[in-house]
Amino acid sequence: MNKNMLTGFTTKKLAKISNFFLVLLVIFSWIFSDFSQINLRMSDILRFPPEIQEARAADL
Repeated sequence: MNKNMLTGFTTKKLAKISNFFLVLLVIFSWIFSDFSQINLRMSDILRFPPEIQEARAADL
């Protein structure tokens, strides 16, 4: 018997698996390569209104 048949992995299966992991690696590196430019501070995102104005009543 062939040695590859005993292990269950043929060259095509190994190529498909390595191709899958290569594509997965490219996708993750593409997504996370821009990660440093994302503003992750919630205080900047949730600040509304940006500044509280003081209100005063008029004397009559």
